Amino acid sequence: MPLELQIFNIAYQLSYWSVYESPQMIYVIGSDLNVVRDFDLTDNLVSVLKCNDLNVVSQKVNATRINNFTIYKDNLIVAELTMNWILKKHGYNSNIIIIGISFGACIAAELIMRRPEISEYILISPPIGYYNLATLAKLDVIGTMIFSDHDIFAPLSKVYKLHNNAKMNLMCKLKLMLMRNTNYSYKNRFDLLSTVVTKKCIKCIKRFIYENDVGL
Repeated sequence: MPLELQIFNIAYQLSYWSVYESPQMIYVIGSDLNVVRDFDLTDNLVSVLKCNDLNVVSQKVNATRINNFTIYKDNLIVAELTMNWILKKHGYNSNIIIIGISFGACIAAELIMRRPEISEYILISPPIGYYNLATLAKLDVIGTMIFSDHDIFAPLSKVYKLHNNAKMNLMCKLKLMLMRNTNYSYKNRFDLLSTVVTKKCIKCIKRFIYENDVGL
């Protein structure tokens, strides 16, 4: 199965959660790779976002099969359908904040390059050892990439190279963050990670409200 949730089944319909009509949706694409024993990074992060009254839709990529082109393409198609469903359900004038976690960041990156409805993105532990993210630094989209210093899928040498490339582009809207003493699951630094992600989402929503109020 490409993504853990399918588009038009009951489970997916129930995954749409809203306490109030926020001007933006948060679309989280996670990875089963980040499930470490009793700790699931994607599920825990989604729970935190929901507890802050944010509108969230989440799905997971099967990381063990991400290198299979057919599976990868199927994941991307399902993600595109999810985007269409969100826009239809929430209004075509809405922007979307996308969060990609681990190998889910590969699918998120493809959407960022294809879909103008994405207003901001956060990629957590993107596997830059397997996937080239340099193109994102050239896009006119605000973005943040969060890495850990013990991630076997994102060598620090590649993280620093991406950071230097982003600094060379004066118009770049990409920021890189490095968290020390943790790995790709962030189990021992989850509180810090969730605080950073939540604040960035709320800040993006406030900016979107302001820009629409003043007609920018």
